[in-house]
Amino acid sequence: MNYGTPKLIQKIAPEPVPQPVNPKVSRGLQVAKDVTGTAVQITGYMASKIGSCTMALGRYLAPHIQRQGTKLLSSTCNLTELEASKKMDGVLEVAAGAVGGFGTVYDGLEKSAGILASSLANNTVKIVEHKYGQPVGEATGNTLYAVDNVVIAGNNVRHLTPKGIAKVTAKSTGKAVIEDYRKSLQNHSHTHGAGPSSKSD
Repeated sequence: MNYGTPKLIQKIAPEPVPQPVNPKVSRGLQVAKDVTGTAVQITGYMASKIGSCTMALGRYLAPHIQRQGTKLLSSTCNLTELEASKKMDGVLEVAAGAVGGFGTVYDGLEKSAGILASSLANNTVKIVEHKYGQPVGEATGNTLYAVDNVVIAGNNVRHLTPKGIAKVTAKSTGKAVIEDYRKSLQNHSHTHGAGPSSKSD
């Protein structure tokens, strides 16, 4: 996109005179951009704090969930506690792989979407500014950035509703269960790993 925009601009003839923008409209768009930007910062901060709290709650609940899951398997499937524990480990192992893979893909898509949105806005502003002049380009930029801010703030606010908090708590608990399982595997491998070998001549 950054490569194609300059080529597209070369094919667009600019207006002989830059198009004016009503000062009130221009000022209103600037204010909208600033206000929505502040909203993004505030809601983002609040959402991050909610995330930290739910993650702490998830870590507290994780060992209880694992123990209760083992007991449930043992009682409902007529398994010994050892067999149920192994079944639970198998479930967590599969889940750990799935969560890790999905998390990597999701993070990549989220970052790509952000980069794409920013690139679209910046290149649109360049084209409009070339065609109609700096005032219209600036107004276009403020409009696009304000819309982007509204989308981000809306997404943050969804995490602050009771339903959103419940979803985040469930996800955080799931992550904590997986993290605890991975740590237990690492501790197990360190404890039962090969120690220093002693050779007798």
